[in-house]
Amino acid sequence: MLAELVQLGALEEGTEGTLNDPLVGNTKILARNPAFEVIMPKTERETRTADLDTWPSQGRAAGGRLSFEVDLYAQNQTDLPAWYTLIDACGLSAVTGGGGAAAHVINLRSSPADIPSLSLATNVSGYRRRLYGARGNVVFRMKAGSPIVAAFTFEGGYVAPTDSSFLSPTYDSNARDLPHFVSAAVALSAVSPATEALSAAEAILETFEIDMGNVLHLRSDGNAAMGFRSCRITGRKPMLRFDPEQMTVAQFAILEQLRLDHEFSITTGTLSGKAALNNIKFDAPRAKFEGVREGNRGGLLIAQAEMSLNRNAGNDSLVLTLSA
Repeated sequence: MLAELVQLGALEEGTEGTLNDPLVGNTKILARNPAFEVIMPKTERETRTADLDTWPSQGRAAGGRLSFEVDLYAQNQTDLPAWYTLIDACGLSAVTGGGGAAAHVINLRSSPADIPSLSLATNVSGYRRRLYGARGNVVFRMKAGSPIVAAFTFEGGYVAPTDSSFLSPTYDSNARDLPHFVSAAVALSAVSPATEALSAAEAILETFEIDMGNVLHLRSDGNAAMGFRSCRITGRKPMLRFDPEQMTVAQFAILEQLRLDHEFSITTGTLSGKAALNNIKFDAPRAKFEGVREGNRGGLLIAQAEMSLNRNAGNDSLVLTLSA
């Protein structure tokens, strides 16, 4: 089988934990590097024979974990991109946009109960594997000069694999030319009582990564055929990791900001593709340093920084804007 022949489908479930098989219109997500792992807990039998032989372990519960990567892009003023279905099941929801609005604004859902469950299907060279009742976590990864990537991990109930032919969906038009992490204008602005700021000119960084930090829990259910009802998101701790070249104290005293628990608002500029309606922007109103380690990049001293992303007015610890 060819590992790069990948087709991914995702469809919101009408009833949580009931398979809603993705068909041609729901398989236009361009994914790569899929990895499927079964979650099948077994009970070890402690009983032994007179010669200390054991009896075989037993277990019928079956779940799965599916991870993959997707390149991000915006679609147009009316439609959300195909990959939006995935982040919706990770707790991020479009609160404005559509119908010709200038932008789609996406932030955190106010209630975990509102996060939809998905049926997922991945087809690699005709080998199709599926999950039901799936929810997940997403990590947004940016590297200088490269497209923006979302790395997903979903868990859900297991569905027996099948052989399947490839479908022929119509892919999003803007999936061809992607926004890149260039002219990113990443900056940290002080939130009182902090007074220092880190400008885009001083923040010489290679990578910028936002991890939603969702805690995934497979819900055991003896009434379900596979022993699991669905996956729920039971916790969340969004984190930012980035790696600027080390700065002087006069430029930005990064270790003192860590010690003093100062908060900052973080913004990027508009990350653009070639198409007129293909722009993405990230904002976090309150971020606090949680750790700083020194590193080396090509002989240059760097600060490998980690920041927690915290709420300001509610449900806004991370905001994505897809715009013209």
